[in-house]
Amino acid sequence: MTLASAPACTAFPARLRRCESGVSVVEFALAMPIVIGLLMLLFEIGFVLTGGIFLDAGARSASRFGITGAIPSGQTREERVREIITRSVCPRSIAGSGSGLCFWTTESVPIESLADGSPLQIDMRAYTDPRNVGIPEPYSDLPPENGQFDAGEPYTDVNGNGQWDADMGLSNSGGAEDVVVYDVRMPQALVTPFLRMAMGDEVIWHTSRVVVRNEPF
Repeated sequence: MTLASAPACTAFPARLRRCESGVSVVEFALAMPIVIGLLMLLFEIGFVLTGGIFLDAGARSASRFGITGAIPSGQTREERVREIITRSVCPRSIAGSGSGLCFWTTESVPIESLADGSPLQIDMRAYTDPRNVGIPEPYSDLPPENGQFDAGEPYTDVNGNGQWDADMGLSNSGGAEDVVVYDVRMPQALVTPFLRMAMGDEVIWHTSRVVVRNEPF
């Protein structure tokens, strides 16, 4: 017994409306771009989330080193902190490495606008008293009082850098039993147009904050 083959489509309108030959090909052609786009979007979302996770992991590892007060040979503690975070998010940027994924990007981020010419922004603030975290240096608000520091007003230079600061923390990894705040920022490029439109930018900035108290070294 043989199976009857589907009748060939002809140009007659009545038969053409009933003809199902080639429908699967048309459906595939319509659906495939959408499926591919969704897969690309899911892949990029996963890659972006991974970049943030690696930045958090690097910041935590660096802070665990910082609390010990150890001074590595040939480096400062601050330089080692940067190296630890860099090895987590962009190991190939370190001399002698040359391998591994790099999550940061300089795309759409003017290097000259960054503090030290690196997309990886690391800010360390040390405080002897945790109540001083994020607090400006004391100053005298001279008449006419406006509730903010103005040039020429007397102030207490708590961090000793020769200027008034809106945050009195010392810009280092701190001394024994100091409270240290690690703030890390890193840009990561967005590749797919869908995510770019959703975020309204070509890059996404990851941020990570870790607050620790140094050991009594």
